[in-house]
Amino acid sequence: MCGRFDNVIARDAYRAIYWSFLGTLVRKYWNNPSKLWMGSMILLSAQHFLIYAKHVADDLTNAIGPLDSDLSDNMTDSVACAPSVAP
Repeated sequence: MCGRFDNVIARDAYRAIYWSFLGTLVRKYWNNPSKLWMGSMILLSAQHFLIYAKHVADDLTNAIGPLDSDLSDNMTDSVACAPSVAP
């Protein structure tokens, strides 16, 4: 439950920063098309990156999920068991 709450806070903080940047961009550079274009491309790139990163993180979580239970069965003193090597 706490993890979901943290995601909401992070998403809201991201939105505030996004809209703040967009407002500053338009307010300062409304008469400079090249800077306005560059700033809008940065915003689009950031949005794409966040969506892609979330997708990759979800895929990794799904892929690692079943391995988690296998590793906990082979744990001894919080260290994964490894084959012993004779000196």
